[in-house]
Amino acid sequence: MIRRTLALFVLLCSALVLEAKPQSPYLAEHAGNLVHWSPWGAEAFARAKREGKPIFLSIGYASCHWCHVMSRESFDNADVAKVINESYVAILVDREEHPDVDAAYLSYLQATTGSAGWPANLILTPELKPLIGGSYMRPDALQRLLIAIADRWQHDRSSLLASTEMLRGLAETQSAADVEAKETIARAVEEIRTQEQASGPRFPQPSRIDLLLRAKPELALRTLREMAEAPIHDAIGGGFHRYTVDAAWREPHFEKMLTDQALLAIDYLEAWQLTRDPRFAQVARDTLDFMLELRLPGGGFGSGLSADSGPTMEEGAYYYWRRDQLSFLGSDADKAASIYHIDANRSLPWSADATSAHRSIRERMKKERDKRPHPNLDSKVVTSWNALAISALARAGAALGEARYLEAAGRAASLFRIDRLEHSQNVAALAEDCAFLIGANLDLFEASGKVSYLEFALALQKKQDERFWNAQAGRYDNGGTLPKELASIAIESEAALPTANSVSAVNLLRLGELTDSQAMRERAISIMRSYGSRLQSAPSELPAMAAAMTMTIDAPRQIVIAGDLSRSDARRMLRIAHEHFLPFRVIIPASKAVTKYVPNVASMKPVRGRATAYVCEHYMCKLPTSDPSELERLLEKR
Repeated sequence: MIRRTLALFVLLCSALVLEAKPQSPYLAEHAGNLVHWSPWGAEAFARAKREGKPIFLSIGYASCHWCHVMSRESFDNADVAKVINESYVAILVDREEHPDVDAAYLSYLQATTGSAGWPANLILTPELKPLIGGSYMRPDALQRLLIAIADRWQHDRSSLLASTEMLRGLAETQSAADVEAKETIARAVEEIRTQEQASGPRFPQPSRIDLLLRAKPELALRTLREMAEAPIHDAIGGGFHRYTVDAAWREPHFEKMLTDQALLAIDYLEAWQLTRDPRFAQVARDTLDFMLELRLPGGGFGSGLSADSGPTMEEGAYYYWRRDQLSFLGSDADKAASIYHIDANRSLPWSADATSAHRSIRERMKKERDKRPHPNLDSKVVTSWNALAISALARAGAALGEARYLEAAGRAASLFRIDRLEHSQNVAALAEDCAFLIGANLDLFEASGKVSYLEFALALQKKQDERFWNAQAGRYDNGGTLPKELASIAIESEAALPTANSVSAVNLLRLGELTDSQAMRERAISIMRSYGSRLQSAPSELPAMAAAMTMTIDAPRQIVIAGDLSRSDARRMLRIAHEHFLPFRVIIPASKAVTKYVPNVASMKPVRGRATAYVCEHYMCKLPTSDPSELERLLEKR
């Protein structure tokens, strides 16, 4: 009895310790600030109402350089902290934990100030309505603003609250409308072409590249080449920095996000499928190899690397080189300096010709760089972001014949269960988690033939329909996860990531072809139609949705590979299927278990004991072939 009581006491203490510890590295980093932060949640909201105080809200993430700067300058500033602690309830949000909250308030900042970024700092009413906000502020400016708003809150509250009335005008004017796919896609491409000519900061926008690969590939290929040959691409360690402050991709801010690596790896893989240019394949591999460095012990992926490193937490310190730092290369030092454009001053390596001939030099430079103080890894596992990583690894593993990528994808996928699905630890799952994870499991099914991935995708699709489908709107939403005061100002954006609905439209079209489900196809069309007004007015704002629409133009193809995937002939045929850029196709590794879900393949079997491919449209198939070169010909022919 004593032993049992002691065990229960230990478990209780452990649970209390875990509950008290911030799950977000971003929140943990700010735990020592002089500002008395509270996490986003009912307890902080209730306190603001009880004490009659406005809320000071700051939104950021662990890899954000300017978030670190503001933390040091303002949130550890005794004068600033005193004003916040006395006059406000301070709430800190990790945008990666609460993307719905982040999207709503950034929509407000974009509409009221013309720009939005991180850290996002806002003053709210206790009912969470924004009064004023901006991005990074110097401590003196922040302190003046905080004092002024606190004074108006006390002595002129009615006029201050009048500013919240403008929220009515910020509500998204999105409504359903029929849209013509080809016209919408053409206008989206033209808008992107015009916007790309503007100067100023540039962010990689994988969803736009994805659309252009399908609709105007020469524009996409040009952008991908420019990025690969500029310092935004880490030519030594692989992967891409978050953005540059110039239009030529040469002056990056140095955080490296998991999402950018996953989505850009897919874009470079598809560029290789289109062109067979080995440079694109190499960039895809290098990006995925860097992404594997973000893996945690359990097989999941952290959210990204910080921009800052070293004893003074200097931005980009990890990545710069000088010519005198290459002496360890001996006789290859001059060659390395020439290849990577490194001179006596601090230089960011870049190369237009990082071919395999230079691989040894690059690997030695990477090994030397790894001795430097490393940027911090945000170890938070975000389900939707991990799903993107799984998709990238599964697709690349299948197309490039890299078993290690498939193994890493499978291990990460094993972490997620439908009955315990969360967005991140102790944060409820969102529609995007379901959508991205369904897509990842479909990619794993097509790459490996394991029917368990198809079963997971179908079961999770059912769960997403039950939990997040809004029948009145004809699309998915987060079912009230946002307070009602925010729901009307949350405008979906695809500047960084595709939306849950864009990914869901693609998932439903793929599942519709796999299972021959007209209901799924119709639901996909319903989603597209629900965004009709925005697709009519500004289609470039929803490039992933426009890319999904390309799947409705031509008849989809089913590529069935019948054969034992433990044998080399079947694996070769499956790889050929994955090597081709076919924007709307489903690849079906046929087996007896698969026919339960894809009954149309029941009659498609190996011919004379050899792995056999069937290339079909609406399951009307060409003559089957066991000849790899004939499969190549069939896939290249439309």
